[in-house]
Amino acid sequence: MPVNSIGAFAGFNPVLIAALKFVDVMATQKQGTIQQQAANPRAVAPGRLPMTDSGDLAPDKDGWRRLSYTVNGGFIDWGHGLPGSAAGLKQDIDNKRNSDLTVEPITLNGQPAYIVEYGQSQSGSLGPFHNTNGTHDYYVIRGDLSEQQVREAAFGIYLDGSNAFEKHQGSFPWSLRSGGSSFSYEDLTSNAVGFYRAFVLEPELRNANPTWSDSQIHQESENIMRSALGEVSVDESKRIYDQQFPDGIGNQKKHDWHPGTFQSNESPAIPVEYQRYSDEFLNMTAAAEGTTWVRVRGDIPYTDHGWIFLGNGEGKPATEVPVTVDFDSSGKAHLKQRPLFGPYEV
Repeated sequence: MPVNSIGAFAGFNPVLIAALKFVDVMATQKQGTIQQQAANPRAVAPGRLPMTDSGDLAPDKDGWRRLSYTVNGGFIDWGHGLPGSAAGLKQDIDNKRNSDLTVEPITLNGQPAYIVEYGQSQSGSLGPFHNTNGTHDYYVIRGDLSEQQVREAAFGIYLDGSNAFEKHQGSFPWSLRSGGSSFSYEDLTSNAVGFYRAFVLEPELRNANPTWSDSQIHQESENIMRSALGEVSVDESKRIYDQQFPDGIGNQKKHDWHPGTFQSNESPAIPVEYQRYSDEFLNMTAAAEGTTWVRVRGDIPYTDHGWIFLGNGEGKPATEVPVTVDFDSSGKAHLKQRPLFGPYEV
């Protein structure tokens, strides 16, 4: 159900509205979870929350190290560093639209724009109950940006969505299950690795290796990032972890994506051809909200064949009017009617 039709359908009953919005968010996030799992066979499976502890420093039965220390990136949770979540955002941006919405035309401060959505989710059990929960928002991006500006806007949106999810994860009642995972020290840096892989590294690998499968691309991009960031041995990762996080990494919070690094007794040799990946990653820039993008505040008018449908709060559609939707720097939508002939009118 489109988000903005929920209030009309529910007759603005606050309990029913909350329930319907929860179902709507869960349906949306299920797709993102499936994408994340498909992106890598080691993605977090339903029923297990994306949390790390010192046990994740040891390789699993396949030799995969979920948590490791890197001299350039600090501790990286490679489960969080999967590209699947960011790849969904990139698909919307590449298409300059969201597949679930047909809002048109869109402007941002009067300039041509388009709308995308992004969110993150977690799955787990609380007592006998199993659910998937998370956050998701709509975002408006200006349509006249350069490739670099698009990437900076996308990174800003990605970080906004990451922060929203971490706050959600630490709020009641979800915190009862996730424990100290909210804003765990390695979280946002690891997320940024996933963004870089989805927006920069994997498109480059696909162009250079058109016959490679998705799994080959994902594996190679992970191998490159581990090497480019200077991954140290399991023993050295454990030593640094025990020294810096004696009470667990989740008990130290970090609210920005930039790596937190510590003194290492190892200095891994980074291949010359991988150095630029490290440099690009560490120098990524996120555009501030209100410049080239905004998060939508409030419901979004949605369209069908170019017409805007506005709920009137009484359980039935209001009059259909042809309009354009202009978003301001605060993310609020303003509807501008357009006549059948001639220019737009406010």
